Amino acid sequence: MNISELVSIQFLLRFAACPPTKASWKEITEYAFDMLENGMNTIPLLVVNPIDNEIRLDSGNHRVYFLPLVGVAKIKCECFISNKTIQSSSNGLHKYDGKNLIKSDTIKYLNQYVKISDVLYEY
Repeated sequence: MNISELVSIQFLLRFAACPPTKASWKEITEYAFDMLENGMNTIPLLVVNPIDNEIRLDSGNHRVYFLPLVGVAKIKCECFISNKTIQSSSNGLHKYDGKNLIKSDTIKYLNQYVKISDVLYEY
């Protein structure tokens, strides 16, 4: 089953580290154009915690800031349902209120990768 979905970068920015780890404009530009030419090595991961009503962009924080600079508006993204919002602390400890966004039956997917549209009302 394919769980990746094309998602608006504008939507993902709501759950991203602000700002992501520091990078120069030269690095940002090189990174964005490299992704356009060679594709992405990994797909960004949105973590949804239905127990604490939290959402976090766990990986892909740089991509959601850099890709709009070169005209990209949507990227593929995956969603992981967990009782632990922070999967990796390497890009900070940010997490955001997901109340009114997380579907009430999301808890049945705990510790599973799912489509974002299966667990969030809007995306």
